Amino acid sequence: MVLQLFVSKIIRFSLILIALSTALSMPAQVEKEVTITAGGVTLAGTLTLPANATAPVPAVVLVTGSGTQDRDETLLGHKPFAVIAHYLADNGIGSLRYDDRGAGASSPLKGDETTLDYAGDAQAALAFLRLCDGVDAKRCGFIGHSEGGTIAIINAAAVHAPVHPAFIVTLAAPALPGKQVLIDQNLDIGKVAGMTMTAEQQQALTAMFDHIATIGNPLRLTAALMHDISIVSPQYPPQVVERQIAAMTSPWYRFFVKYDPTAELKTITCPVLALYGEFDLQVRASGNAAAMRAKCPKATVITLPGHNHLFQRCAGAAEGLNYAAIKEDISDKALTTIADWIKQQ
Repeated sequence: MVLQLFVSKIIRFSLILIALSTALSMPAQVEKEVTITAGGVTLAGTLTLPANATAPVPAVVLVTGSGTQDRDETLLGHKPFAVIAHYLADNGIGSLRYDDRGAGASSPLKGDETTLDYAGDAQAALAFLRLCDGVDAKRCGFIGHSEGGTIAIINAAAVHAPVHPAFIVTLAAPALPGKQVLIDQNLDIGKVAGMTMTAEQQQALTAMFDHIATIGNPLRLTAALMHDISIVSPQYPPQVVERQIAAMTSPWYRFFVKYDPTAELKTITCPVLALYGEFDLQVRASGNAAAMRAKCPKATVITLPGHNHLFQRCAGAAEGLNYAAIKEDISDKALTTIADWIKQQ
């Protein structure tokens, strides 16, 4: 009898271990490769959902910042969008992230795209997400980083988009006109690099963006920019100046300089979480956070102390600009703030 009881206890203990092992090995999330079509453009992406959800879950489309980026927003060894997607899934929230045009398995770039084209891609991704099994179509929104935040704002505005998001989260989204964002960016980064501009250089910097916004003739614009750059950055060799002018006269850049989000922000009716990093040198937190509060009544605006443009923790502005040297992809504070807010919507 004693032996039988002992054997019975061993069996029960073994069954507990097996059940525990099975529970620990069960995935917290499931991922699926998907393809989205948008006006002749193909976007390759990843749908990430919580595993074993008992009801449809809220979900987001992740929209990258400026430049051609993959679905994980890979930058200098960091993959913040992959980290966000997996963290959200662990907290009962689905997500869809996709390669930008020209990245990964998505369609190539045509070369004349502007932010409005990318906003159309994001809108198609949102429409796709709403039809996915396991997703609550009424609780789908955007998380946009930097230019991706601008795209979320455009798609949330009452004057745009046939289907609006239920909510948006913006990460370092410009709330000031593009011209002002770029002026502040040049001044802030220059100051950290020890290259404080003279009054003449600051005047030329402002003139440069005015010329980009107002001069339509390509030859006149090139001549004006060559003059402006010779004052702002006299150390640049001719080949560098040529590359810079080519970038500044592209359709995307000219749209960014001229774009002012004020009208869109004023018409947004869905909930907005707008996060900024204290030590962001690309989208200055102070001015843009204040503008977001003033222009968008629906916005909850939070500036995270000790964070940079990628929402990595850092000790100061100079350290915050060295993205590659920082180990984390995105801080746990940013992740918890995002997930907790979405769960309340």
